[in-house]
Amino acid sequence: MMQNRKLNLDDEPWENQIRIAKDGDPIHSLGAWIGNELDAATPWEPILDKITKSFACWNLGHLTLDGKRLIVQMLAGGMTQFLTKAQGMPKQIETALTKIIRNFIWDGARSPPMSLARLQRPLDEGGINLLDIPARNQAIEITWLSKYVDTSASRPTWAFVTDALINTLRPEGIKNTTDLAAFLTSWSPPMQGP
Repeated sequence: MMQNRKLNLDDEPWENQIRIAKDGDPIHSLGAWIGNELDAATPWEPILDKITKSFACWNLGHLTLDGKRLIVQMLAGGMTQFLTKAQGMPKQIETALTKIIRNFIWDGARSPPMSLARLQRPLDEGGINLLDIPARNQAIEITWLSKYVDTSASRPTWAFVTDALINTLRPEGIKNTTDLAAFLTSWSPPMQGP
């Protein structure tokens, strides 16, 4: 397709202004990044840079701890939630974002006076309700899971496609997905091939 610019030999070639992405080149579509053989961290790098720069600007204002909490919620939470919902957040990005938040909260101090885990607790437990990125990401994953296990008429089409993929790739000896308990097993489905 890259050379001929057409799907089938009998088709007319596509016009030159139509871009055909190579493997490894991400395409931005509806807020998510899609493509073959992509590095999962690639779409996150500009977002992390933007958050870091925004935090640096806000740090010039000598904010209170509560003010910083609000900025973390607005910027780090707001700039990452949609992409996390659309395609998940890799662990290395989660770790990097948590470090960026820690540096912002404590002005880059090497020995902060309190851990982020303590600040992430509710007010009545001595915290300030600081955004907990790993917990928020788990909550997002649970919303996907709740839609997948929904057996009502409103079950999304992608859940049926997922069932078909799991049934096709299930280990030998498993008759169907109800026997598989896909979320309680540790089998590794193939990522390539038929």
